[in-house]
Amino acid sequence: MPTSIPVGSHLITPRRGYIHHGVYVGERVTHYAGFKGFLRAGPVEEVSLESFGGGRGWQVVGRAPNRPEEIVARARSRLGENRYRLLRNNCEHFARWCIEGIHHSEQAEVATFDSAGEFAAFSPTKLFATLGSAITDVTFSVPGSPGEVADVIGFGAVFTDVDITGLTSIEYFNAQGGSLGSFTVPGVFPVGTGENSQASFSFLGVSFSGGDRVSRVRITSGSHGVDGVYVGVEDAVVMDDFIYGEPVARRAVSEPATLLLLGACALGWCARRKTPLM
Repeated sequence: MPTSIPVGSHLITPRRGYIHHGVYVGERVTHYAGFKGFLRAGPVEEVSLESFGGGRGWQVVGRAPNRPEEIVARARSRLGENRYRLLRNNCEHFARWCIEGIHHSEQAEVATFDSAGEFAAFSPTKLFATLGSAITDVTFSVPGSPGEVADVIGFGAVFTDVDITGLTSIEYFNAQGGSLGSFTVPGVFPVGTGENSQASFSFLGVSFSGGDRVSRVRITSGSHGVDGVYVGVEDAVVMDDFIYGEPVARRAVSEPATLLLLGACALGWCARRKTPLM
């Protein structure tokens, strides 16, 4: 067993397609196991140096740490945590936070936002995501006339990976900016448990009858943009299909009318399992 490694050192070892990171805590390595099994994320754990290297070797990166006791304490304070996310809370995020105090991953910055398969496409191959915010505002224009504003009678969206109820919603507005209502997308899990629905689908759509028309919708997709650093409850959500009525050139809005809720069903929850959609 090597004894020359400074306690608190940042260790890396090659994996297939990426570099795995850990923290040397003396005789052992604390790391985020991540996807050590087939698409099953593992927790923060402490393993032997040989197990960490996995037969591929390892190396120390960076300078010798100045505060090894503090680094070890940080690493061990998260033992058992099981909130691994490839792009937002991976093994490099963990190691750099322990050693540098910064939640950061260079690998995640250059990865595509769906490289983990966390999000699925309802109708391949494009997904929509926000960066730096969970808010997306959608407006409408007359087909063939991009500069001519329009209204629609209804709007819906397909979401993927809605884990927690209450964090994803759509609010509808009329031409005067008045709210026509805000509706929440049910999550696969009723409360934040740290579990990941992993590529589940949800749909929410509302159609307005009578005189009400939709001029703008505000979509809140989860707790933050896919590139966000989260604190507390965490649920990153992306969007797939947008479904709406034919945009019609804006006209005066008449008196309020009733609305019809088309549907709000977390498919991963209702069906209990994901099945191919033809």
